[in-house]
Amino acid sequence: MKLSAKEFKYHSVYSAVLEILNSRRGLAGVNHSALSRGSGVSRPWIYKYVGKTKEEVIQRTAEHYIDELFCRRKLPVINELGELKRFIREDSISFLKEAQNHHQLIPLIFIYFESAGPVGDIVRSVFKQYSKRLSKDIQRVLEISRDDAEFMSELISIIRIGLSFFLIRGDRSKSKGSFDIHDLKRIYSQLRKLL
Repeated sequence: MKLSAKEFKYHSVYSAVLEILNSRRGLAGVNHSALSRGSGVSRPWIYKYVGKTKEEVIQRTAEHYIDELFCRRKLPVINELGELKRFIREDSISFLKEAQNHHQLIPLIFIYFESAGPVGDIVRSVFKQYSKRLSKDIQRVLEISRDDAEFMSELISIIRIGLSFFLIRGDRSKSKGSFDIHDLKRIYSQLRKLL
């Protein structure tokens, strides 16, 4: 799918934010001049469309990527255990593949999940939102308490993120350049045995 000129600019700026956050400069390195150099997008455009402050820019970037990674996933209505198992399996594999496309984002989720400030707030909020959507189905199908269902849903999400982090970090040392579906299925099978 081809991006419009405006979408391309957004994507370029968001990518530049991730690159800076993952660099030695980190959060302190995020400023409009650095973003303009890194993205090829003018500073006035960034001010107008992405954010006037560092916090606004980071918030928009976090919302974009976390929404892309977590919230755009369609959650079907699940009414029985077989459907729930199938969804969790298929959605986990889909999540891991999508995480590979956003290899810079997963380490940042780890870094900012427990941090104070707007990025940490966004990461936790979207994570909870996604977990809550899944927990409703878990609660209904398994007929367990809301707290237990939310715990199971958060655990599934944490395992997904942790696995993604492991695969992305491990992927950097592989000569073939990426992990494949067989790696994912093997790891999923091992996790299933543990749980």
